[in-house]
Amino acid sequence: MQLNYYQYVKKYFPVSHLRTLKESNTTLLVSKQGYIIKQQKFTVNEWEQWKQHFIEEIKIQNILNEQAPHSFLKILDWAEEISKQIHKIFIIYESTSDSQNLEQYFKNNTVNQEKLINIIFQMLRIGLELQSRKIFHLNITPKNFIYTNGFIKLTDFGSARVIHKYYFSQNLTEEQKYQFHFYQSTSMLNIKQLMNQQDQDLQFQDIIQNELLQDSIFKQNDEWSISLLITQIISKQFDIKIKNYEDYLCFNSFRVKEMLKQVRNSFPQLYMVCHKLLEQQLGLKVAYDMLIDISSQSKTSISKVKPLIMKLDPISCNEEKQQNPQFIAVTKNYYYVSIAEIKSKNEETDHSQSDQKDLLTTFSNDSKKIIDDEKKDKMKFLHSAEMSRDNQFTTFLTEPSILNMIKENQLKELQLQEIEKYLHALQTLHKQSKKQDQEKIISQINQIQQLFLKKNQLQDGINNQGSQIGLNNFIQLFWNENFEQNLVLKQFYEQILIQGDYGLNYVESQFHLLNYKSEILDISDENQIYKGYYNNDNIPHGLGIKYFKQKKQLIFGIFSNGIIEKCILIEQNNEYQVSIFQGSINEKSIKQGECIFEWFKIENDKFIKLQKHIGFIQQNKIVGYGERIYYQSIHSKQKFSYIYKGNFENSKKQGQGKLFKQVDDNLELVYDGEYEQDQYSGNGLGFFNKDILIQATFSKGKIVQCKDLKYKDKSVTVY
Repeated sequence: MQLNYYQYVKKYFPVSHLRTLKESNTTLLVSKQGYIIKQQKFTVNEWEQWKQHFIEEIKIQNILNEQAPHSFLKILDWAEEISKQIHKIFIIYESTSDSQNLEQYFKNNTVNQEKLINIIFQMLRIGLELQSRKIFHLNITPKNFIYTNGFIKLTDFGSARVIHKYYFSQNLTEEQKYQFHFYQSTSMLNIKQLMNQQDQDLQFQDIIQNELLQDSIFKQNDEWSISLLITQIISKQFDIKIKNYEDYLCFNSFRVKEMLKQVRNSFPQLYMVCHKLLEQQLGLKVAYDMLIDISSQSKTSISKVKPLIMKLDPISCNEEKQQNPQFIAVTKNYYYVSIAEIKSKNEETDHSQSDQKDLLTTFSNDSKKIIDDEKKDKMKFLHSAEMSRDNQFTTFLTEPSILNMIKENQLKELQLQEIEKYLHALQTLHKQSKKQDQEKIISQINQIQQLFLKKNQLQDGINNQGSQIGLNNFIQLFWNENFEQNLVLKQFYEQILIQGDYGLNYVESQFHLLNYKSEILDISDENQIYKGYYNNDNIPHGLGIKYFKQKKQLIFGIFSNGIIEKCILIEQNNEYQVSIFQGSINEKSIKQGECIFEWFKIENDKFIKLQKHIGFIQQNKIVGYGERIYYQSIHSKQKFSYIYKGNFENSKKQGQGKLFKQVDDNLELVYDGEYEQDQYSGNGLGFFNKDILIQATFSKGKIVQCKDLKYKDKSVTVY
């Protein structure tokens, strides 16, 4: 699902840095939920060239994940951040920070033969899943297999091709950018050499439309990659670097043979399978069947291996699939058909393929007229359903697996238990308290229940394996009546739904502070109130809440010997206005670094959002590129907001920026140009409504000189 940048920040921020990949403009981040986020940078021209292909990549990967969730990594969301020179793309995957690619997994773990066979089974199954749908990955490497919870899942379909007549393919200039690498077959490398020659006579589109070339090149290329990977994981040789075509030929003639020798020594039963696969004399389906036979005869017990195969493998569930054929709309020109239909089609055309006999496969619409006639009504239904779904890629009519149903039921039971536990504690607490009337108690309980349903879970304690501490955790641990001496803080304490929006992001180096436990220190004097953990010198250390009475500042923080490492700062600006800062402050209470800043007004004992800023702050001044949201008045009939994306200096809009009007989820550009001291200044474009566009020079928010005026895309003379 595509999100706009504000939705992305709201859903996944704050994020923490995991690592930067040296070989590309890619940074890996971790969201507040623990999901991996891949951030990629593009120039404006690069993004224009890659955008359509990028959307195709996500489409292919999510289609495969829906059909085979244990084989292909799911992309949860993606978003783009647009600036003047650089486009940042954020892809959020289902994998977590403890997931490893296949190379890392084998380097960091001791893998026995039983687990090794399981992994090889999964790799062959993934290859068969791709072949059955005529999808060619073309970039299968150890880094694109992710090991998570006992399964390996394929990702990164940026080089993938779906073969059908109207497929939108990359042009030659993009294809030339692909590097030569070891995991591609000789045929693919020969094609790439031809493409780098000026007098080339082999066009990539010719391969797309030629089925013989597809089978001989694309299909064999993925088979070669998987075969080589299987050989690598058995021989445990991953440190391979191929710089050019000549190096590849030398390597192929020597190092591959050395790897095969190690396979023969360490796992002789699989030597022939690997050898024949690399020679491309053996299809993946035949190799799959051979591996089952080898497993049953080897020391590895098939009784341990087979359950995993039966659970994961589409081949092992043929009877069930024949009884329940599944129809899947993929695009206007393509869909998957059931095994029964394939058999009927094969009887008429007599063109069955042995390696696809028991698998789901695909046929283009123009090549299966009989199937189209028989299934006309069903396809109409599928296409109509496809238009009604939020997921614009595909419509799936599938029954959830028993395994997923069990997991979902268990999760619901756990959530209900946690809800009942927390609500019971809250009700008991309020029964003992005489300060609040019964209606207010019921209202708060309902708010908590709604929050719980919205967030899926409410943490009673701190999840040490996560990367964020919710504000609710601080309140549950340390809040007391002393903080409610300030009327604004008392009102904030009652805003349960607002509290759920905040959390402290921490890094690994601060983990010891989260685990630090002592008796809770509770002090109150004329200057401050503190409740939380402390060290031997009675100095705040670990988690705690601190209130500075004169400054009217309340800090939910991670303390290190009195110094605030991370915090959520609530600051009372006046009797009716409050700001909430989420980020870092130094020992002098100066705000620094990445932050989320929000401003509220208090009306009828409620906190009403005025503005929100996401960006950077230095010496208490907002600077650099950021995003500012201006919320509409609560009394306004039409709900809308203004969003500014651009540069800031001294906490004011300064330099280049864009102003949008957001109504529901739709963004309308209002102004694109220069700012000075929060006002339009210099050259800019004004979009006053859908019909009027003004290009003008501005000063202090007013038009000084109108250069061009267009009404409904037609120029208008200005007198």
